Amino acid sequence: MSKAAFEISEIMRTVRRSLPMENLALPDRFFPAHLSVALIDAIFRTRCEYDDHTVPAARRYCRHFDIAQSRVNRWTPPEASEQEALTDLIRHFETLGMDRMIGEVFRTEQTFLGTKRPKAEYVLRTARELKRIGIEVLQDVQVRSCEEIEQVLEDSAGLGAATIRMVLMYTGNDEFVRGDGHVRRFVADALGREGISAGRAESLVRRCAHELILSPRYLDHQIWSRSSTSLLAA
Repeated sequence: MSKAAFEISEIMRTVRRSLPMENLALPDRFFPAHLSVALIDAIFRTRCEYDDHTVPAARRYCRHFDIAQSRVNRWTPPEASEQEALTDLIRHFETLGMDRMIGEVFRTEQTFLGTKRPKAEYVLRTARELKRIGIEVLQDVQVRSCEEIEQVLEDSAGLGAATIRMVLMYTGNDEFVRGDGHVRRFVADALGREGISAGRAESLVRRCAHELILSPRYLDHQIWSRSSTSLLAA
């Protein structure tokens, strides 16, 4: 058995032993019809909300502006011309103002832990920063590197790592795997190592998912959710 085959076998063993596999379908929030919906869903979801409950803010936004929350074809985003662009989201804020967006559209004054700024402000800031680098719709995110998106959202938009991760997960394609600390730790533990590179962890998780006939993004989500929840409970 080759080294790679052995590593995949060990990771598969750990996956089967430690991850829930009762429901192999990703929640609807992983298939947003618009980039604006993905941003709202990711930003308003709290650190502990890794379950499948609907986040009211995104649903309320879609109802208010009469747009779809999830796409019809899960595996293919709508054509760019059929999506609400970030320009449209920004225009809603400019037309209604922040107070009305909070009180009438999102209907929540939720803030990030340790800050007094409403999450609605981060939605607008994130939309503006992504638009600044030429991103308007879901397809624009998928052709950019994760590193570029992470840098913009952290340095300019002020989002935390967990929220950035959610943005990437919700907007990524089916092959999405991100070798962040949680995923690297899971893979390293499965292999009995002290550590592993991000690229190697991503490759192994993706190949393991293919062997298990799973969506790589699904397996990535399960690993990340388990590791995140374990750390919060520790």
